Amino acid sequence: MGREDMTPADLKAARKSLDLTQAELASMLRMRGEHAPDTVRKWERGALDIPGYVIVIIDLAVNVPGARERLVTAPIHRP
Repeated sequence: MGREDMTPADLKAARKSLDLTQAELASMLRMRGEHAPDTVRKWERGALDIPGYVIVIIDLAVNVPGARERLVTAPIHRP
């Protein structure tokens, strides 16, 4: 799957292959707020376009050995 052609179904399949809930994916993407899982849900339904950075991160998590674990467990650094 190329980075520029992720469909809503591709996103959902990738999330499931990573064994993540919508809330866990939102957390992995460092999305804030109680509505973050709703945004993931909208991407998966095609109601919102999937941002490029999400496609890149999902591609890495799926295709680079060890990336999923590092993305899920990495501490969040905020200035």
